[in-house]
Amino acid sequence: MEPPEDTPANSIPQNKAPNFVVDALTTGLGFFEEYGWFVVFGAILLVILWNKVKPYWKELLNKWERQREIDNFDPIKAASQQESLENARRRLQEQHNAKAAKFMEDRMQDDSSEAGNSTMPKKPKKKPLRRSDYSPLSGGGSGFSYRPPRRGILY
Repeated sequence: MEPPEDTPANSIPQNKAPNFVVDALTTGLGFFEEYGWFVVFGAILLVILWNKVKPYWKELLNKWERQREIDNFDPIKAASQQESLENARRRLQEQHNAKAAKFMEDRMQDDSSEAGNSTMPKKPKKKPLRRSDYSPLSGGGSGFSYRPPRRGILY
């Protein structure tokens, strides 16, 4: 393969940047060299102003949203939703009442069967798991531990 005739054989091709990119970059850098501090202080000022205005802006957006909800309110649809909610609650309450009645009925049958069947020995009551004055901070294990002073002794 031979190189084209109009280019020298040992020349290296160079990529040239497009003029509009170079001009834009030069203009932008020149602007920031000249007015950079104004841009920085302007950005800081905008951040401070936005923090001051932000609560009022959010309040205004909320007000618009509430007004939109009021405008789109359909009383018939709201009433039907409320009625379906009450029906669901009533149905769940009836299920709960039925389960409670069945449980009480079973318990009464168990109590009556225990009363009629007194020949079976009663189970002894279990001892409590811990003493009423048990305190995990008082120690009980090996090693150093905090021991509260005895009660009723005055020094």
